Amino acid sequence: MANVFKETWKDLRSETLANKAYRIWNKREPDYETAIKVRKLADKSIECQDNPRARYLRAVAMAKGARYPGTGTIVAEEMNKIDDLVYAVKNYAPDSEEIAEYHRALVDAYYRLNSNRIILEAEVPQTLLDKISFLPPISSGKFVDIADDLRLTRWNRSRDDPRLGQLADLYCERGEMYIAQGKAKEALNDFAVALEFANDGKKSYIARVCQLGGFPEMAICIYSELGGCMHSLGRFDLLELARTYAQTGKYDAALREYRLLLEKEGGNLPGLKKECEDAIGGLMARMEEERLEKILANGPKKNGALYL
Repeated sequence: MANVFKETWKDLRSETLANKAYRIWNKREPDYETAIKVRKLADKSIECQDNPRARYLRAVAMAKGARYPGTGTIVAEEMNKIDDLVYAVKNYAPDSEEIAEYHRALVDAYYRLNSNRIILEAEVPQTLLDKISFLPPISSGKFVDIADDLRLTRWNRSRDDPRLGQLADLYCERGEMYIAQGKAKEALNDFAVALEFANDGKKSYIARVCQLGGFPEMAICIYSELGGCMHSLGRFDLLELARTYAQTGKYDAALREYRLLLEKEGGNLPGLKKECEDAIGGLMARMEEERLEKILANGPKKNGALYL
């Protein structure tokens, strides 16, 4: 009974402090002194019982200049603030009138941090999604993380929506990073998402990345989708497909693509013609070598001697 009373008191005390901080924050235009008071009340509220409103108030108070002691850099302070906002968004009642305010503060925080790493796992108003699309251009090491339901339901699948191309670019970039880190499964997962929204040019790029990154089978699947019956691929994609088949030991398929490319483009591009002819000669020689190796290993014999 005593423990129940203690927990109830802590809840009430925490709520009282959070409400007091909220009243101070909304009473007048917040300034530095107000931010300090609100942050202190929010800290006390969280000490009694962790709660979303106090986390949110501590974060927005910091945005007005109230700093956590000992965090060192502005970036560290910004990330602490974002942690508080993410907690508030994920744990506050979704039907609350304040949840939109929490979402807005979270998006604004990422925007000010000049970061494309967006963690929004709840429903977000379309007006905020519009603001996300105006984030600065991506650079190496900055990615977007969006929950599947948000990605599939709130981002229109229309090919006219420019955000789809942006989404494909971001997932493709992270896939390349995973390849560099040797994380094959994560890379393939991100490439699969990128392919959902990529145009043909981006799909061709992803196929080449997969080929060079050690995923030739996926590259072949992408090229096959792009080419349909293989006859509509551009010469560069057709050449890459032939190389990929050769890389995976599918010599018959590689020969088919090299011959098709030679037929379509060989007369116009002498350099390409020579590469195709050399590749065809090399593949045929390799196939003959493998045939002889098999015969030597377990081929038919006539009168005790190998029969070639």
